[in-house]
Amino acid sequence: MEPWFEYHNITTARVIKELVPGNKYGELLENKMIDYAITFESPLFSEDQVITRLAASPQPLQRTINPSDYPPLRHSPVAISIETKPPDGSKESGGVQLPIWAMAYFNRLCTLTKDPVPITLLLVLVSDEHWKLMFARDLEHSIEIIHAVDFGGAKDIIGCYKVLAVLRLLCGWAEDTFLNWFSDNILKPE
Repeated sequence: MEPWFEYHNITTARVIKELVPGNKYGELLENKMIDYAITFESPLFSEDQVITRLAASPQPLQRTINPSDYPPLRHSPVAISIETKPPDGSKESGGVQLPIWAMAYFNRLCTLTKDPVPITLLLVLVSDEHWKLMFARDLEHSIEIIHAVDFGGAKDIIGCYKVLAVLRLLCGWAEDTFLNWFSDNILKPE
């Protein structure tokens, strides 16, 4: 991984409750967090810009640029979100946790841009040894999750190389596309 990306185990982190979407009965969805996040680190962006931008946010959102105020995530934008499920774990819950996280992330970005978010979020679901790429799009009144492709697995060495190659491509996209959008739309002075 490039030196300006960092990965974090965030299994104990929680989404800020104001960003968790409600269901049709008005109850908050279960506040489950994803397992890992790949974030941008300096020198790709200025942490001072993030802190300045956060000062304009309402409480309790002033502490973080992300949907969680878990300390490693506060000033480092999440580029790729990853949920893992063990072989005996529920594959369906991973398919719920990633969309909840994506909705909360879009809600956070919307509070910063005051507009619908046109950028796509990258989501990865690891279930057993299988790795699956998914995309999340903000459609203004709903979030669309696109189940794209299985891209490798940890069953054999070839599958592991495929996973590594795809993660490198995703980091390249995040650096070239997501970071430019983030800098222009989130970190720009108001």
